Amino acid sequence: MGYKSMAVRRTYLKGASTMRRTRRGHGGFTLIEMMMAIGVIAVALCAVLSMTMHSNSAREHLRENEIAKEAAFRKMDEIRALPWGTVAAPITASVCDLYVAGLAQPELVSGLRYELPTTAAPAGDPWNTLGNNPNRLGKLTVLLRGVNHGSNSTTAPFLDPINLIDLEVLVQWTGVNGRSHYSTRSMLTKAGH
Repeated sequence: MGYKSMAVRRTYLKGASTMRRTRRGHGGFTLIEMMMAIGVIAVALCAVLSMTMHSNSAREHLRENEIAKEAAFRKMDEIRALPWGTVAAPITASVCDLYVAGLAQPELVSGLRYELPTTAAPAGDPWNTLGNNPNRLGKLTVLLRGVNHGSNSTTAPFLDPINLIDLEVLVQWTGVNGRSHYSTRSMLTKAGH
């Protein structure tokens, strides 16, 4: 080989070793870079997962409230559709007979759960037992908040004439946020019936 070919060969070899060093230095990621990238991805995934779980919880809470609201308004419409009646001479399924005399029983609300306590049922709430609520559904109760007898000055709710009734429909359940309730209240008048 001549002088010229040796120079070309040296230049070629020198360039190859430079290329080899360049490839080794910039051809991939170091372990530190990979660990940092995985850490950033893990933090981002945790944030997305947390947001998704919160969104699902909020959506379920809104669904439960919507079911309770619908049940309460449906019950209030049902009460408004009943005949007024009197306490002295009750007719079957009248407002005065069922709600003033206190004959209405709590109702179950499908779509809502009610976790029963493991201890004995609270006094005055026989509904809250597995015998009365085997599927553990939500509870709808109609509460009498007040009665107006017109010119009659007595405070006893069982005397006629009853002109105005203050009713509250209360729905209770155990939801994603623990024990929850929804209530609506309405004044019913004899003249309006």
